[in-house]
Amino acid sequence: MIKNISISTSELAEIYGVSEKYISELVRDHGHPKEDWNKFNLFESIKFWLNYQRDIHRKEIAKLKDEDPQKSLTRTNDKLKQLELEKKIGSLLPLEMAKYSWVEETKIISKALDVIPLKVSPRIPPEVRELVIKILIEEIDEVRYRISSMPAFDKNPEIKTKEVNDV
Repeated sequence: MIKNISISTSELAEIYGVSEKYISELVRDHGHPKEDWNKFNLFESIKFWLNYQRDIHRKEIAKLKDEDPQKSLTRTNDKLKQLELEKKIGSLLPLEMAKYSWVEETKIISKALDVIPLKVSPRIPPEVRELVIKILIEEIDEVRYRISSMPAFDKNPEIKTKEVNDV
């Protein structure tokens, strides 16, 4: 009795958990038994599906057995390294955003430097105030110059340790 149950392509696709197009490919490319157009024997179809899945599984097992474990490990490590690299690249700040941040930070620093002479002026004795303020302004200008001449976004920045150490 169970051998006499017929089902449609859409019903078979639902049972297998695949698309109707895939059912057509199974019929065309792998010899899936078919009674008539849009008509499949349920018993024969299930028997075919189990054998088909078993064959796929056997091929995968054979492939794994034939594969050199060292090559497999190397391939897995390469995939892992690629994933880690993609993760790191994804966490990097885009260049344009970094440039924008750099410019904004230097503006903030520049404004903070402008305020230094005004803030320290009341603390400096009147007899040396003018000289100290003049020296402060010269040093602030030097700091601004060094900041503005930093090779922050050159394609091949060369950081000169002597200049860095001189700061």
